Order: sequence, then structure tokens, then C-alpha cells
Amino acid sequence: MTRPYKYRITACLLVVMFFSQSCAAPIQEATSTPTLVVIEEPLDIPTTTPSSPSLTIDPAFQRGQVIPLSAGDVFAISLPPGSSIWKVEYAAEVIEPLTPADKMTEPGPQGWLFRAVAAGQTEIRLTAPAPACAKPPCPPAAPMTFVFTVDVK
Repeated sequence: MTRPYKYRITACLLVVMFFSQSCAAPIQEATSTPTLVVIEEPLDIPTTTPSSPSLTIDPAFQRGQVIPLSAGDVFAISLPPGSSIWKVEYAAEVIEPLTPADKMTEPGPQGWLFRAVAAGQTEIRLTAPAPACAKPPCPPAAPMTFVFTVDVK
């Protein structure tokens, strides 16, 4: 090798060493001890896992029908076509929702999950807002409603 190449190689090695040393983060040793954090608020963890539904109700096909159930039965209501937002009305003393409260108006494609808790009848009413009008002026549109009855023995 000629002398200029030796200087170039040496200069490159020095530059690489300089940058590698300046980029290296200093190693710090942990000096603190772990601390226990106590959460004072209760966690929203379900205590029981809902079992699989024994029945799935399709509101579009079972509208107006009486559906017999036994106390303790878990049942699903499929999401009706036409909307993703729904108002769900029922008698809480007869059935209880297993779907989280924040998912009751927008349950997603899986629909709702309920448990029959006591003997009695309740009408379940699913109401969706009227569809939006594409071109004003629009005639008043009725909301979509599906109603059926659950009879718990």
C-alpha cells in the first residue's frame, strides 16, 4: 500500500471509533428497589364466564313471537340488519344482559347475550334510529323496530 491509502484507512478507523464511542449510551445500574403499588379502585373483571348461548334469537325472523326459556338459560340475540346502533328495552327482573353496558347500543356483529334470571314474561324491543335522508326535503321516516316476547318458566 502506498502512504496516502494508509492515512485514509487510519483516518476512517479513527472516525468510526470516535462515532461508535460517542453513540454508546452509558450503562446505569439500577439502584432503586421494586415497590408494591396498591390499586384502590375495584377492577372491572367479570367473576363468572358466561356460558355459550343455548338459543339464538333472530329478530328479523322471530318478530312478534313468544320464545320459551327456563330460568338460568343463556340466549343470544343476533344483530338485526339495517343499523349498527340500537336501543334495547326489556324487563330487568326477568332477564339480565351479559353484554357489557358500553356495548348495548352498538354490540357489533355478534349481537347481544342475555341470561334468563326469573320466571315471567318480558317484551324485548330493539329500536334503531330512522335511516338518514340522502336528498332533502325528506318525509319523516319511522325508526326500525323489532319486538318479540321471552317467556321464562
